[in-house]
Amino acid sequence: MRMLLIKKPAIAVVSLIMFGASVLSPQVASARSESISNATARISIEARGEKLANRFFELLKQQNAKGLSAFLSKSFQIQRADNTFAHKAEYISSEPRVVDYSLSGFDVTSAKNVIVVRYKAQTTETPKGNPLTSEKKPRMSVFVKNPRTGKWQLTGHSNFDVYVGAGDTPTSN
Repeated sequence: MRMLLIKKPAIAVVSLIMFGASVLSPQVASARSESISNATARISIEARGEKLANRFFELLKQQNAKGLSAFLSKSFQIQRADNTFAHKAEYISSEPRVVDYSLSGFDVTSAKNVIVVRYKAQTTETPKGNPLTSEKKPRMSVFVKNPRTGKWQLTGHSNFDVYVGAGDTPTSN
């Protein structure tokens, strides 16, 4: 067994090497723990963003107006690809009838009490009773944590059409 002891407080590392194992000082272990904790927090933010986006579409699919009303913040707005828009009350009263959906390609960012989720959605809806299945189109949803309830609410949602046209195309960052 070999033991190395460094007595300087700034780099107080005690390493015990026995059968290839090492034991780290509390300072080093804490630094590694913080790194792992940050990675775990990042993963959970991404998972939370995906879960929130799926919850929105699931509420639409279930035609759950009461659940949707609770999930949408008072400041909710939707901007559609066809240039129409709605605020919360208008949207709930004329919600689209989503029969099925598939979400993919998530990109989630966050800061404090805001989560922004960019993704692609393919939906089957029944506007005016006629089933219509869309191609996968870009979407963006913004969720804010309600300070009074501690629950996440959807505050903004946008649908985008894929750019088609002649000439230069926008960059695809």
